[in-house]
Amino acid sequence: MEKEEQFLHQLLTVIITTSPVKSNPSTEMIDAVRESFKLIEGLWKCPQIVVADGYRLVDKSSEKSGKVTPELAERYKAFLSNLERQLEEEKRVYGVERKLFKKETRCGFAENLKFSLTAAKTPFVMVVQHDQAFFRPLNGVSIMDVLYTMINHEEIKYIGLMSRSDQNYDKRHYSLQDYQLFREDYSMFIRDFVRHTGSRNWQEMVSTYGEDYSKYLLYTRMKYGLPLMPLDFWYDKPHVVKRDVYLDFVFGQTHFNYQTGTSVEVTNFVEDSLGNVMKSNIKRHGMCAFNLYGCYSLYDEPDVPLVGHLDGRHFLTIEKKRQLHSS
Repeated sequence: MEKEEQFLHQLLTVIITTSPVKSNPSTEMIDAVRESFKLIEGLWKCPQIVVADGYRLVDKSSEKSGKVTPELAERYKAFLSNLERQLEEEKRVYGVERKLFKKETRCGFAENLKFSLTAAKTPFVMVVQHDQAFFRPLNGVSIMDVLYTMINHEEIKYIGLMSRSDQNYDKRHYSLQDYQLFREDYSMFIRDFVRHTGSRNWQEMVSTYGEDYSKYLLYTRMKYGLPLMPLDFWYDKPHVVKRDVYLDFVFGQTHFNYQTGTSVEVTNFVEDSLGNVMKSNIKRHGMCAFNLYGCYSLYDEPDVPLVGHLDGRHFLTIEKKRQLHSS
């Protein structure tokens, strides 16, 4: 655990994106998210960059598209003032690095993320949206283990933190007909790996984790030392990525969809652009396409999600819940 405290903050910056929500000016939701970092050894002391999106004034709010009423805009400004005081207090009391950037205009997730990446100084970033929190500690692994694995295996570009959306991924996705080529390719990779490392080692892993344990996780445990589920999608939910991968690969080039024959740039949510291209290409070209992206999800406890959604657009403060209960 000592290595977490000493070195994690030198390697990893947490980037948090926020925008207007109905619960403003309360900071309860983002407080819950940031407080949940304390479940993960060393994470709370890592540098935090909070980038607050701008907005457009309208008569009727649509927070998802950055359109807010003047009344919500004033509450959002108060929220940012409250958050800024908290961050300054943390810097003063605990000596941790905290930054808040307030965008003047509506920019969207991609532009805000790109801006934050240029402000970060560490080689790795963890991207977190303002309504995505940790639900439990890691089991048997650490964030440092994740970083060391990505350093030693550059083919791994992205490690997501498992939520319900990518739980049981092999059974819910890779069992479908669309993924037949991917399944066949991956099985061939496993056979070749077992042939070179020895079937005895594989059988020992099977004995340790059980016959029902995913072959994808057995393979990545043996190859990378971590239980990683391959993903065909770049989820925007909490994940760890090398900063240069984002700047040079995600934002630094266009992404070609072999099925449609079109190229896309990442201009808003990464999952809506690159994510959909990945899914299409991996279905069509199997591991040849997968190896371009190198995305995995950390399955330290396959049956228990690590992170989850607080539903920012409908988040209720404790006070609001009390009012509704008493009415």
